[in-house]
Amino acid sequence: MMGLFGRTALALWVSATIISPSSQAMSNSWAIEDIEAEVNRVAFLSPRLAFSDWLQEQQSLARVSLTDISRWQRMRENIAPGKGCARVRHDNLQLQLNLLRNRTRLLSTLPNDTEYTGVMSNLPDGKEWYSHWLNSWLMMASDGPLSEAHILTLQHIAQQELEKVHPQYLSLQAQAIQQQMPPFTRHQHDAIRQALLERAQVVNKHLENVFGALPAIPDVSIRASSLPESFPAPGIYNDATQTFYYHFTGHTLPAESLDWLYLHEAVPGHHMQYVVANSEPLCESAGIARFPPVTAEGWAAYVETLGQQLGLLQHPASLLYAYEWRQLRALRVLIDIGVHREQWSDRRALTLWQQYLPERMDIGARELARIKRWPAQVITYVYGKYQIEQAIKQALDSGYSAVEAHHMILRLSNQPSISAQTVSYFLTRRKSF
Repeated sequence: MMGLFGRTALALWVSATIISPSSQAMSNSWAIEDIEAEVNRVAFLSPRLAFSDWLQEQQSLARVSLTDISRWQRMRENIAPGKGCARVRHDNLQLQLNLLRNRTRLLSTLPNDTEYTGVMSNLPDGKEWYSHWLNSWLMMASDGPLSEAHILTLQHIAQQELEKVHPQYLSLQAQAIQQQMPPFTRHQHDAIRQALLERAQVVNKHLENVFGALPAIPDVSIRASSLPESFPAPGIYNDATQTFYYHFTGHTLPAESLDWLYLHEAVPGHHMQYVVANSEPLCESAGIARFPPVTAEGWAAYVETLGQQLGLLQHPASLLYAYEWRQLRALRVLIDIGVHREQWSDRRALTLWQQYLPERMDIGARELARIKRWPAQVITYVYGKYQIEQAIKQALDSGYSAVEAHHMILRLSNQPSISAQTVSYFLTRRKSF
């Protein structure tokens, strides 16, 4: 977990463009900034991990009017989209105004005493609420709510991931179990930190081969989480302090999890992404939705798949752990949609889990509780990773290297979403780094 949402979890527990702008583009940029500032001042609120907390907060706030949203929309339409970074920002404002319009409409008909009980479809207009909340996290649709086609796409992506990874998991399982590593206890913090630092040394030797020349990446701070054991995430990155917290979700910390954890939370995951996007951004950050979770978690989930290229995931148990988490995340997508949109029972959700991870039913129960408390958030990992993989595939098909694509995606990571079209656009206009 990363960034603003990592900080929220801890607190609540729970650059210039590459195209020189003309004077007209500069005036357009300021106009976009003015609209963003006004939206932020009176209306905009990012999704929260816990939907019940967000809903209570919304019910206590003054409501923005549809008239104001229409006025902002007309202001935006009077601004030429421009190219490059200006177009990205223009498109993002459209997406955010679309989200705000749908949110305002739904809130206007929601009784003030409405309570969230763990299943979004049980709310008044529950399916519409889930569609809106999903779009708030994933930023898939900039015009209207998510459609049935969007939902089917997410289910298809998750099912494809399961079909790809599950056979690899099964073929490695027996060997990995025979070579299981002893876990760490809560009293071994020095040993855990040292083991993670050893991972850092290994990764640093291979980093340039996979990502090209990078700005200096400061060492990430490594600390033990002080969150309660019931907090469901095994790691958290706080971008404000550039600190990676490892977290005990049980009595012990699996030694086989450390490769995977370091890749995701530190380098080349959240920590490296945050440093590069801030030190070498292709575009100035938009005034709304900076470093959205779908981009942050998608990148961190993607770079886990590069672990062997970076010298990690060499031990069978470590590789099995990574495969387990890829399955786990894909299952969460199907269960999240099933519970919140199709009113699956707990039994049906856990029956699906048992088909793929029968030896991890305790984790299945934990993740089901997380899905009910934090609807839609779990989908950011799988969908964000898919977007990045599609962008890299298109870059490779166009004759660019994976290194070029990686570097471009890192430098665009402060933007709302990473699409294949956006990455391709900038690659064709920037031949070297």
